[in-house]
Amino acid sequence: MKTARDIKLLAFDLDGTFLAPDRSVTPRARRAILSLRERGIEPVPTTGRAHQKLFSQVLGMDGFRYVIAANGAVVLDVEKNVYFVHEVIAADVAADLVRELERPGVVTYTCLDDEAGTRIASCESLEVLLDIMGYNPWDEPIVEHAADRIESEGIGALKVGAHFCDRWRYEDFSPLAGRFGLEHAASATGNAEFGPLGVTKATGLRALSRAMGLDLREVCAIGDAGNDADMLRTAGLGVAMGNATDEARAAADMVARPNSEDGFADFVERYLLS
Repeated sequence: MKTARDIKLLAFDLDGTFLAPDRSVTPRARRAILSLRERGIEPVPTTGRAHQKLFSQVLGMDGFRYVIAANGAVVLDVEKNVYFVHEVIAADVAADLVRELERPGVVTYTCLDDEAGTRIASCESLEVLLDIMGYNPWDEPIVEHAADRIESEGIGALKVGAHFCDRWRYEDFSPLAGRFGLEHAASATGNAEFGPLGVTKATGLRALSRAMGLDLREVCAIGDAGNDADMLRTAGLGVAMGNATDEARAAADMVARPNSEDGFADFVERYLLS
C-alpha cells in the first residue's frame, strides 16, 4: 500500500462512497469531514452529480472550498466562485444524444448548465422509471419530447445519462460516445453517462491539484464505480470502497470497508487522521 502520510487533498466520490446506501450522510462521515479540515486536509466532493444543488440538497452541509462535479466538467472554487474547469456538451449534441438513448426500458437525464441546475428526464412512463430505478430520484417530472425541449432551451449540458433495465448492457450505449465526440463512463450498474470530450474525474483532479499547487502524490482519492477508476489511478493514493466495482478495485491501491459499514469514515479515521 502507498503511504497515507502527507496527504493534503482528499477527493471523495458521493454515491456508493461518502453517502450511505440510503443516500444519507451519517454522523460519523460528517465528523470525518470536520476532522479532515482541522488536520489541514482539504476534503473535495468529486462526483458525477451537478454542482448547483449539491450542498443544499445532497450533502446537507457546506463549508467546502472546492468541488469537482459532473464527472470533471466543473472544477470550482466555491468560496471565490472561480471555475478552474467549466465544460459543456452543446445543446444540439445533447438533444441528438437523448434521441439515440430514448429506447424502451431506458430513463434518460440531461443536466443543463443553468443557474438552477435543471434536469430534463425522459422515459416511457413514471411506472417504468420506478421499475428501473426502484424510486424516483428527481423532483422534476419526466418530460415528453425531452430532446426538443433541450434543443429549444439552447443551454449546454454538463452531462447526459441513461439508466436502463436488464435487457440493455453498458456496451449497447458506450459506442455513442465516439459517434458524438464525448467521454463515457458508468456511475453504477445499469448506467451510462456522457460528458465533454477529454473530461473525467481524473482530469478534474489534475486541474484542481495544479490550481492548489499540489503534487499528485499529496492527493488521495476514494470511490466505488467505473467513473472513479481513472481518478483512483491518478491520485497518489487510490482507495476503492468495499462495495466497489471490479474496475474501481483494480485501479486502487487499497480497499476500504463498504459504505454500508461507514467505510469512508473508517478509512479517514484509520489512515488519514491516526
